[in-house]
Amino acid sequence: MGGQKALADYLNRQYELFPPRLTVRHYGLRNNDRQETIELSNDENRLPANNVKVLHAAPYGQPKGFIVDAKGSRPILGNGQQIDSGKAAEISIPILLDRALAPDVLELSLDLSYEYIVRYDAELGAAETEVRELRGQIIQIPLNILNTDLIGENPYSKFASGDVMKPDDADAKKMFFGRDAEIADICKMLVGADGRLKAGSIVAIYGQKRCGKSSVMFFLGEELKRRCPGTIVLAINAQGKGIGSGDDRDFYYRSLLSDVCTQLQTQIRRTPGLRDALRLAQLRPPTVRDIVGEFGEMYFHEFFQNFREQLGGQY
Repeated sequence: MGGQKALADYLNRQYELFPPRLTVRHYGLRNNDRQETIELSNDENRLPANNVKVLHAAPYGQPKGFIVDAKGSRPILGNGQQIDSGKAAEISIPILLDRALAPDVLELSLDLSYEYIVRYDAELGAAETEVRELRGQIIQIPLNILNTDLIGENPYSKFASGDVMKPDDADAKKMFFGRDAEIADICKMLVGADGRLKAGSIVAIYGQKRCGKSSVMFFLGEELKRRCPGTIVLAINAQGKGIGSGDDRDFYYRSLLSDVCTQLQTQIRRTPGLRDALRLAQLRPPTVRDIVGEFGEMYFHEFFQNFREQLGGQY
């Protein structure tokens, strides 16, 4: 029961500190000015927003030549989606627009809602959710610059909306280019002359926001696995996990360790050889429940020390 309570305390702290944080913006006019597409995005390191909906949409003020036409056979499209951390979703709102009468910039008022987890009940072993509404969200639709921007779709739109390019995504693999030299340079820093990863090597990749740092790291991981068979790549997103004071320090540290354990469990499921090697070595990988327990940090370090000693030659 103590372990269940520790897990519940940890989860409830997550729900308290990292609720969804949605932002909405105009994305584009489509279907001959009959469809306004908005983009809803959830900040990095935020819990998922579920069943996201546009409850009501209307022109802000009384602009001429512009109405929302969401009735009959033209409903709002895209309601009910889940938006995970760092991701975005599109929702299309049917409109009628007469450019000859409309002003250069239109404003659209939106009422939104979404569900999110607010509490984990240890006794019931279930999560409790609430519905939050965001009313009166105003977005601007700049008509005067859209006249030259209505041809075709942007093939990079899903990545510009928050998705990171990853090697297992066919579209990303096709469109990721121009970073071979950088990836090769980083590999030289991480791989020794014997073809093995250098223990303890650290490389920092820095640059402006959304310039492709995360995408480079995912493709770098794929290249390291190709050059050094047995390499295990764990992708940990620490953005937003700031260090507070007092009790918060322990919570944030355990949160990072929990992310490592979750990623490791994912790689074990995907790698049968690793799973078999752990079983033969009688090593049980730590779980989130272990980490949030009383001796979580000690168990974490003991596992990885034993892993290096027994399986370091293979992985």
